[in-house]
Amino acid sequence: MNYGFAGMSVQKNLQYLLAQRNLNANSLSEASDGVLAQPTTRRILQGESKDIRDKTLDKYAKFFNVELKDLKFGDLEKGVQLTTSSENKHLADFNLWDGETPLESDDIELPYFKEVLFSAGSGATQVIEETAKKLRFSKRTLKNAGVDPSNAACGTNYGKSMENTILDGASVGVDKSKTTIKDGKIFAFDHGGMFRVKRLYRLPFGAVRVVSDNTDKIEYPDEVMTAEKWENEVRLLGWVFWWSTIDTWR
Repeated sequence: MNYGFAGMSVQKNLQYLLAQRNLNANSLSEASDGVLAQPTTRRILQGESKDIRDKTLDKYAKFFNVELKDLKFGDLEKGVQLTTSSENKHLADFNLWDGETPLESDDIELPYFKEVLFSAGSGATQVIEETAKKLRFSKRTLKNAGVDPSNAACGTNYGKSMENTILDGASVGVDKSKTTIKDGKIFAFDHGGMFRVKRLYRLPFGAVRVVSDNTDKIEYPDEVMTAEKWENEVRLLGWVFWWSTIDTWR
């Protein structure tokens, strides 16, 4: 069988797999604990995968739970697989759907947080849940994260302040039941009508330190909010349990 040029397939398939999980070369390296190195991923994405050994490509296949042959020669975006292994679960995990697609038994739709003008002309804004826009999740994914679907919602991270962890424009999942600050965890909060995503740390006398994951601390310095400022200006929305990977409440 003539499968065609493997290098082009690997490049296209990896682009697809990364997009499905909102990952890039940097965040993939972090999510895989450095096993899938950023330089190698960039070589593949730039079409330089022809000379990369199967032993290395197999690490990508195992991370994304696909067969090596499918990664090299299939067309994963179109669902074209060369193997039918029961271990090949990526299509089940990332089915394409739209608003007309019926919910499957393991699916649930979560509302989105959005920023709205509270009163015309006043300039006051507030973060509310938008029922019209939803993101579909697997109930199994929420269960694995220890999240009750009734307490879950989504939002969008804007800006580069968290880019070493969460990309600009990435969707995030929020557990609204967890509103007690646990040091170092990422939380979503309404700050004067702005939806923000940051790491939070408790400080003496009720103050809170707000930390960005971007290493450029000149542009993204830590913020310290007094107890009064935190109480009057901030509404904690919940713990961010999902973006491109699952976090744990430990």
